[in-house]
Order: sequence, then C-alpha cells, then structure tokens
Amino acid sequence: MSAFQTHFYVAFTAALTLILAASYTLWMYKRVFFGPVTHDYVLDFPDLTVLEKTNYILLACGVFFLGLYPTPVLNMLHATIGHLLAMSMPSMAVIH
Repeated sequence: MSAFQTHFYVAFTAALTLILAASYTLWMYKRVFFGPVTHDYVLDFPDLTVLEKTNYILLACGVFFLGLYPTPVLNMLHATIGHLLAMSMPSMAVIH
C-alpha cells in the first residue's frame, strides 16, 4: 500500500508484471503438461522404473517430514546461526 501511495505507476507496473507472469506461467504449464504430444519420439519414453519411483517417494517423505517436524534440523543449525549472528552484530550478545 505504501508503494501505491508514494509511486503509483511503479507499483502498478510491478503488480501488472506479477499478474502477467502468473498468467503466462499457467498458460505454459497447461500447454506443456496437458497439450497434445507434438514429437513422435516422446511417445516412446518409458515409464518410471521401480528404483526411480522409490527415490521420489523417499524424497517426498523427507520433504514432508521436514515440513511437519523441522526441529531436528533447526536444532542442528542453531549453533551455526548463533555464530553468524554474533559475527554480524558484535555489540549484541549471542542468543541461546
């Protein structure tokens, strides 16, 4: 809102750019994933193998685990982040 109040045309252009980019992305996604097959060699692509499916399932499980329970990773990164904060703000004490 403050951008619209101070520089209306710049903020309007930025908002219009976001809307056009989202529209183009959705249009492109529709054409790529749901459009007709235009090359014959694409029809010959094999389906995923069992190993590839297993890898994708394991990766998806890891992403869900980190999204639902990020505490182990955050606890592991706490010391490093505390050190970076101490280096960037030498006048402040390290937060524990």
